[in-house]
Amino acid sequence: MVNSLLRQILSGLHKPLPYELREMYDLCHTPDYTETLDLFIESSNQYRLTFVFLDGLDECTPDQQTQVADLIDAMVTKGIRVFLASQPHVRNLIDKIKPLESQEIHAQDEDLKAFINEQLGDRYTPQLRSSIVKTMLETANGM
Repeated sequence: MVNSLLRQILSGLHKPLPYELREMYDLCHTPDYTETLDLFIESSNQYRLTFVFLDGLDECTPDQQTQVADLIDAMVTKGIRVFLASQPHVRNLIDKIKPLESQEIHAQDEDLKAFINEQLGDRYTPQLRSSIVKTMLETANGM
């Protein structure tokens, strides 16, 4: 993930690549995780503000979740703004990161109903569509 973040931020720079990165390239040195993170943070300092948008932390394994939480903490500590979208069951992991501002968002039943009906289209009888929508709304719990 950090490699991807570094690639994205470097692609937007209108300045020469950081010296450390050019030196690694010249020496055919592949940076490790810590070096890559340091390069990302250094490169982000070329901007007035840097925002990182992450989604799907809840889809990671517990080990990956811990690694991503540590990454978020490292970025936030260096002034990088992070927007994280995830299911609420990883909240306890994220609450350790300071400063943190969180906002829970829940889907409205009418929005879900409209989306489900659009996806179903006219492929099913009205009775079956109604049953599918009802079952999905009952199990969605605002997700």
